[in-house]
Amino acid sequence: MKNIKSRWLLTAGIVSLAIITYTYGKSMTLIYGGFELIIAAVCYAAVFSNIKRLDNITSRLILIVTCMSLINGAFSGDLKSVLLMSIPMVMILSVSVIPMSIDDDGRDFMWAYFIGTAVAGACKLFDLFDSFNPNTMGFFYFMVLTLGFTWFRATRYKLFAFITLIPGAVLCLFSGSRNVAVMIIVAFILVLIPKLLYRTKSFYRIIYGLVLLYTVFAPFIIVNALNNASFYRIIEAYTSTFSNKAWSLITRAEFFHIIEAKIAALSPYHLMFGTGILQGHSHNLFYQSLLVYGAVGAIFVYLLLIRVFEMAGRLIRERGDNVALGLAIALASILLLNGADLFIFATESYPVLPQMIIGIIIYRYKKAFCEDTDEIKLADVKESPTEAEV
Repeated sequence: MKNIKSRWLLTAGIVSLAIITYTYGKSMTLIYGGFELIIAAVCYAAVFSNIKRLDNITSRLILIVTCMSLINGAFSGDLKSVLLMSIPMVMILSVSVIPMSIDDDGRDFMWAYFIGTAVAGACKLFDLFDSFNPNTMGFFYFMVLTLGFTWFRATRYKLFAFITLIPGAVLCLFSGSRNVAVMIIVAFILVLIPKLLYRTKSFYRIIYGLVLLYTVFAPFIIVNALNNASFYRIIEAYTSTFSNKAWSLITRAEFFHIIEAKIAALSPYHLMFGTGILQGHSHNLFYQSLLVYGAVGAIFVYLLLIRVFEMAGRLIRERGDNVALGLAIALASILLLNGADLFIFATESYPVLPQMIIGIIIYRYKKAFCEDTDEIKLADVKESPTEAEV
């Protein structure tokens, strides 16, 4: 199979994300369901036709979670729900085995970011998402912005790249999503940390470890933070600058208590292995993983994320891979949003771009370190000659 330019793969992801977001938001069930099933067919075909190229550890983690979910969901009787929710996991595997070419200077992500920002800007200009929950708009804009993060970290033209991030950041801030308005600050801090620190194993692990821990303990952190009157006034004043939501921030804290009661009411079996179907949105990755995949499945989901971050970390340290660094920062930024919201896994409508980010990390790792004389050349990923430091 001829190598696919990653910029076109990412562009297809942006278009797919726009279609899924719009049709799902408009409750066009047949359209978004049918479109997602087409994507599912392509993903499954890519996996089965390239099964020898799968990474052993990530593929096993994904297949265990997917099979558990499919079995439990089938017994629950909602086949549509369980099938749609299996696609985000399988998409990761499909992207990781598709032969692709990736420019080490980040140009593929530059073009994808430009195209994505143009699409996002058009959606804002023509109010395509005007009647939607502001979070829907914010997630869309933020995921496009993370493509720009990868370009910024990989290119030597740092100033130009940073300037072009401004339109994407403005779209995010004025999407109306309070979570995005807060997490974009943290994301830019991650983007601007010098590469020298990321190449230190302990520092890198502390960063991604804190991100993953935040997604687990976000409900506890948010509830206690919002109960602090001084902090509440500050965060309320800041987010109100960009959001005109009429309801109070404290309602999210109250919502978490409802989800905790829902988890506590699960049977021992479902608490251990999950329900396999969508029974609502918990607005938190860990809580949603418990509901859908159970405690066992949630552990495997987090082991998968740890594995992917470790892959990126080795690429950064041993290959000086700036693209992998940008992708790791992009993934960490997206996961931060999934502490107080949910869109990456265990939903019927999926965002596509995070799956591509994870899949590309796995692909670059396999190309760099895994010997397979038929499919993969050892150390194909080289240190970029344009390795500029921030």
